Amino acid sequence: MSFKRKYYDEIFLTGLNNSFKQHLISRQDEFLQYVANKEDIENFYVMLLSVHSTWLEDVYTQMQEYYNSDFINLATGEDLDKIGELCGIKRSPATRAYTDLVFTTNKTLDNDYTIPAGVLVTNKNGVTYRTEKTGVILKENSSVSIPAYSTVTGVKGKVSENTLTSIETGNNNISLSGVTVTNPSSSSGGFEAQTDEEYREYLKNWTLIQQKGNEWSYKYHLNSYTGLDGYGLMPLWDGGGTVKVIVDRSDNTNADYLNELYKKLQADVCLFDDDVIVVDATKKDIDISIQVDVDIDQVNPFSRTEKDSISLRTKSAVKLFIDGGFRGDGSYYHGLNIGEDFIPHKLAVFLDNEIKELKDIKFNYPRDYISVSDEEIANSGNISVEVL
Repeated sequence: MSFKRKYYDEIFLTGLNNSFKQHLISRQDEFLQYVANKEDIENFYVMLLSVHSTWLEDVYTQMQEYYNSDFINLATGEDLDKIGELCGIKRSPATRAYTDLVFTTNKTLDNDYTIPAGVLVTNKNGVTYRTEKTGVILKENSSVSIPAYSTVTGVKGKVSENTLTSIETGNNNISLSGVTVTNPSSSSGGFEAQTDEEYREYLKNWTLIQQKGNEWSYKYHLNSYTGLDGYGLMPLWDGGGTVKVIVDRSDNTNADYLNELYKKLQADVCLFDDDVIVVDATKKDIDISIQVDVDIDQVNPFSRTEKDSISLRTKSAVKLFIDGGFRGDGSYYHGLNIGEDFIPHKLAVFLDNEIKELKDIKFNYPRDYISVSDEEIANSGNISVEVL
């Protein structure tokens, strides 16, 4: 069955022409021209036809939505979700962000100090993280690292490093005496729910997702796993039946997180005899030296103080391009992915959009792209910015 939507102009003019032929409206040659030119016509029949045409256009809109609802390529929103239910593939929801919290005591311990699960920690903007496991500061140590997750989903739950420093002490939380906390790394994960286009791609491969050990099955489960910034897959990395999963979780290092992800893959994705390992992506430092000119075509050249400020902003933008993070306006930029090469031209385009004062950019180093392997992720190294 095919369906062709009709709009107001087509409905109205078709009705008007038919009425003209049936002698229901004036047969003056100029009448249809008056209508086409939208001149004032005090004709009850024409006004009624206009009302009916508007109503029919709404009906056609609803019929179009109903027609689209059964097709993966056309359905949207809840209609696409219903198709997913039939396939057994749900849309990936917004995920929570994850970071490692380091709890430190300033006391000399005679016994091990237990940090219970459920501790709430916030930053100055009110973003809150909760520990979901117990941690223990051994008496011979002074700190312990515990994974924690944002209490809200999506980008609004992401935080920068060393910003989660306040332990909540309200009636519903746990009191920790003589203990401080921070997050040495920025958070990872915290993505919004899949868009229709992203979800549609998975639905088109729903039969493959249902097959354990399949690449699409790995993608589907990893895409919705809490706390991941990205991942890479290396099948057959050590012979048949072996899979290496490389993950990007910022600079967080707690082994419990990788262990939980490994168990999840074993339960939901791996075949009985699959040999899978989960590892963090290896950081590859990218050193950069650039010169930027801001005075080209500038009637009033920038002062040295202004140029120093531009230099600092440019350096921050370079790090943002590589590592990802928050812009000054609060929006989030993802940064380079696992296995993505560093290409100077792409950085130049990014800087041109981010720092409006820049007129010209010259790379002292590197002058060519830097290759990043499938097990690596670029990391900002020594960054030098000279403003001419």
